[in-house]
Amino acid sequence: MKNILLLFVIIFQLLSCESNKREPMKYDKYRKYVWQSEVVVPSGYPAAVYGSFYTKKDTQDAGMSAPIGLGGELVRGNHDVPFPCWEICGPAVSDDYMSLDNPRRLPEAFNVTWMSFVDGYEYHCEGDIDTEKIQQLMEEGYPLANVYDSSIRKKDFNGIRIGLAPGGVVILWVKSSIFSLEIARYQATKKRIEFVDKKEDWGHNGNNSIWMRNYVFEKYTLPKNKLLLRNDDFATKLTEPVTLEDVKNVPYGIWDKWHQRYPWKIKLLTTKDTPQISMVDISCFNAEEISLLGDRVFRKPTIEYELLDKHKVKNQPPMGIPSKIYIDWYAKDDIAYYLEYQLNESELSEGFAQAFQGQENTEGELIIEVNQTKSNASLRLQVGEKVVWFPNSYVRVGKAGRQDI
Repeated sequence: MKNILLLFVIIFQLLSCESNKREPMKYDKYRKYVWQSEVVVPSGYPAAVYGSFYTKKDTQDAGMSAPIGLGGELVRGNHDVPFPCWEICGPAVSDDYMSLDNPRRLPEAFNVTWMSFVDGYEYHCEGDIDTEKIQQLMEEGYPLANVYDSSIRKKDFNGIRIGLAPGGVVILWVKSSIFSLEIARYQATKKRIEFVDKKEDWGHNGNNSIWMRNYVFEKYTLPKNKLLLRNDDFATKLTEPVTLEDVKNVPYGIWDKWHQRYPWKIKLLTTKDTPQISMVDISCFNAEEISLLGDRVFRKPTIEYELLDKHKVKNQPPMGIPSKIYIDWYAKDDIAYYLEYQLNESELSEGFAQAFQGQENTEGELIIEVNQTKSNASLRLQVGEKVVWFPNSYVRVGKAGRQDI
């Protein structure tokens, strides 16, 4: 009798587990979402942009089209973003279609043409979009920790952003106001632009005139600062002005270098205790920004929450070269601490390439080791037997401002 009861309990538990599994979403290309079309360029490289996202017409649907840019108007990088970085979650040129009353299908393809004022080329690109992948992300959303009621809430992605860089680099992201994920990279074709007197413009709305190019250089090209180290301990300047010569010396290849992904994960070490990670925010030079949650998100959670495995720190996906890392954790004494790293681009790029050379599929650990007083930290990357140290980055460590969450 006991054996029969035990068997019944096991079967019941298995059925319960099975019922708790999430059913895989079935792709439906006609499903509609609220989203906005956006376009950006790297800081320092303004462009005149024409294009659209669209769906393909069929017997069930007349199709959808969303503009990329505003019909040839100038798209320029944020003046405050270091040269030559992307900005992904800030302002962008968009189609202003954000309304809950106006959901629309996700795009299946795009075409875009842009005139790059600095390097003097007109670029063109057409490509298909992995709509199924985007729909999966739209359905899943992402978890956001709410400190006011210690809950985890689902937030939605609401933007599809395309980035256009010199050399014909085209990047597609799905984004929200605070997170972004890269979907694909495309390559545009190019042709040289002949800049002429304004009266000789040959069909670019004046954009190919010498006057317009000089105006763009004067008003919109120069960002405030270069992408630099940020560490007073190493006597490094916090800022350095950008010159027009810096911008004209186009760093072709840098956006593809940032596009490279590596199988690395965060590992936090502290002295004399095992940290309980609450959350990790990671920003990368390829403009991806994600948030991962640990095993103890809140001190005393008031609401039960369930996370997909992909949103947990221990399951961090392969990513690009990190630019910023932020970590919240609880120490053994139950005090909450935070750590923030602003990372040096050249040091990290060279170090990642060196560590993963010849072992591209070996998982690496980006080890952050906090000192005993929890006032400083060191950073190193270990891939197999290779260890690369990163001493030239800016770090802050301390007690969290709020200890009641």
